[in-house]
Amino acid sequence: MAMLLFCGYSGFAQINKGNILLSGGVSISNNSLKVPHSNSANSQPSKTNIIALPQVSYLVSNNLAVGVEFGYHAQNKGSVQTNGTTRTSFSDETRFYAAGAFVRYYVPVVNRLYFYTQAGVSAFDGDIDNYTTEIPATSRVGTQTVIETDFWGMNFGLRPGLQYFIGNRIALDASVALVGLTTLQTTDEASKIRTNRSSFNYTPNAVTLGLTYRFGRSVNQ
Repeated sequence: MAMLLFCGYSGFAQINKGNILLSGGVSISNNSLKVPHSNSANSQPSKTNIIALPQVSYLVSNNLAVGVEFGYHAQNKGSVQTNGTTRTSFSDETRFYAAGAFVRYYVPVVNRLYFYTQAGVSAFDGDIDNYTTEIPATSRVGTQTVIETDFWGMNFGLRPGLQYFIGNRIALDASVALVGLTTLQTTDEASKIRTNRSSFNYTPNAVTLGLTYRFGRSVNQ
């Protein structure tokens, strides 16, 4: 990343018709917490997230871009609860792939800084595995129950953001998944029962940070 920043830091950055923008980022996070409960049991929840979201867009005019995006999301949530006789662990593993298209409109704010609004639609497909393991206090061997669920759906969303060019080619991105409409179909693998539902999402705290590399000639070069 440092080499890219060094090579790109020259001149005045401006996006123009015909430019190609390659954007994306990878996020990996892990957190755990031990919380005492009033019933004398202990819960140790933890969560790990891995998210990758590359994007490619083309400037059809100086302010308007159309593009495609691909995504991968893996999440592992777990917790452990203990009482006087049994230790129970819960684990949820979620994995899904996504692909979509979007339209983005740029508004120049000051030199190198752009505000944009992005509207897009994406489809996703994945699965969820729920594990429950119970181990008696008098034994090291327990019983495990697994529930497998497949799902697929579509998402329609609006994402405003800022893009700041720290050089002629490299830009920093910050965006917020403001509103969205999600349709989801889940299928229980054991019973083959399907469930359909739709939800309206408002998540102003879902901030995404990333990098963009600009291909193409600037009018100021």
